[in-house]
Amino acid sequence: MKKNIGMHPVFNAGPGQQFILSDEFPQNFQGVQLQRSAVTTGHSPVLGTVILQRVSGRQFHMLFSTFNIKQPCRLLAEQEPGFLISLLALSNVARFSFRQLNPLVLQQGQFVCMHSNPQEVVIEFEKAGIYQLLEISWSELAITELLPSFALLRPLQEAKNLRRSFFITAFNITAGFRTLGMAHGILRFPHKDANAVYLFEHKVKEYLLQLLIAAEKLPRAATHINTADLARLQVVYERLRQHPEQKFPINALARELNMSEKKLKKLFVQAFGMPIFECHLESRMKEAHRLLEEAQHNTKQIAAMVGYRLTTSFITKFREFFGYPPSGVRRKA
Repeated sequence: MKKNIGMHPVFNAGPGQQFILSDEFPQNFQGVQLQRSAVTTGHSPVLGTVILQRVSGRQFHMLFSTFNIKQPCRLLAEQEPGFLISLLALSNVARFSFRQLNPLVLQQGQFVCMHSNPQEVVIEFEKAGIYQLLEISWSELAITELLPSFALLRPLQEAKNLRRSFFITAFNITAGFRTLGMAHGILRFPHKDANAVYLFEHKVKEYLLQLLIAAEKLPRAATHINTADLARLQVVYERLRQHPEQKFPINALARELNMSEKKLKKLFVQAFGMPIFECHLESRMKEAHRLLEEAQHNTKQIAAMVGYRLTTSFITKFREFFGYPPSGVRRKA
């Protein structure tokens, strides 16, 4: 079994992140214990205790992480590569700052799906408490048969996309009762006989299908959005994602959709979980990051390609979005 799976803390990253390591659960541990799992426990008298439980199947790797945090802190971690990765927060709220992705905040009961190359992550805990994260990474083979059935998986079919990290879901999604029940069922699954391994893998795949079905559905609005408005909003959303180089003034979009600006802004947030400006900014920054990795254009050219007239403005916005400047992107040979 792989020693490092998923998003694992760098236990001895420096003076502020020193842990005593063990391959066993802490004494008197009362939490969930996955059967057939490999365990790593890291204990810090200052920060608290981290318990990592790893299980691998034929087409997936699973990591169940429990953080018993004593005080607000930040932990440096490494994200292992994954063709398709799901992250589900089972308790508390944590913030993740990725090297190659924009920051992610997962509330309890929320999940996100992404494709990731190896990268550094900073996990931020705002208060003392128990934090639990279920991460499952599926192989390309496991996803191939599902590609025709889920539109959100289409980016995984293009080689140029696989050279970068990106979120497959456009926003954090609240897992329903059924999804959370399946997650807890996986964690407590009993391995009593030879058939249990096959059944366990079936349940993990069923969980994946439930996540994808939930992710394909648009978030339900606090107030009703009629079908016609939702269809028009979807067209605008796709244009923002596919044309990072263009400008989309709110007043022009409102006229095009025959809505007031106030109504457009409100319905867009309800439908997609973010304002129009943030949605377009995200598409511009991700495309810029991809272009920087390809090493075929300089920063000035890339700034123009994603709609920035001034290179200095682009550099400032890029640093704000990713936490490092364009020069910090590792270019491929």
